[in-house]
Amino acid sequence: MRERRTPDGTRPATRFYWDRSSPSTEERISMAVVLSLRWAGVTPEQYNAVRDEVRWEENAPDGAVLHVAWFEGGGLHVTDVWNSQGEFERFFAEQLAPAVQKAGIAGQPDTRFTPLHRRFVAPGVSGSA
Repeated sequence: MRERRTPDGTRPATRFYWDRSSPSTEERISMAVVLSLRWAGVTPEQYNAVRDEVRWEENAPDGAVLHVAWFEGGGLHVTDVWNSQGEFERFFAEQLAPAVQKAGIAGQPDTRFTPLHRRFVAPGVSGSA
C-alpha cells in the first residue's frame, strides 16, 4: 500500500491503495484472507469510539470471520480473517472510514493481506472479550 495525495498535497479521504504485487480483483473477491494491520498513533479511546459507532460486534459485517486487536508501541495492531479482501474493502469504505474520520484518527494504517491457509477455533470459543 502506498500513500496518495491530491494535487494540492493533501491526503484524500481514508482508503486503501494497492500496488502491483496485490492480488487480482478476482482473487480479492473470492479468497479467504488474513489482514495484518498496524495504525500508529491510534489510542484505545479512538478504537473504542469507532467500535461503538460501527457496532461490528452487534452487527457483524458480511465476510468478517475473526477480529483481534491490541495496543503496543504507540499504535493499534489488528489481525482479522475475512472471507475475501473485497468484503473488507467494502466494509472499510462503507462503514469504517466514516467512523475513523469522526473519531479523529489521522494517517493511514500499514496493512497486509495474505491468503488464509488454515483456520482453527478451539471448542467452546465464541463471542467477544
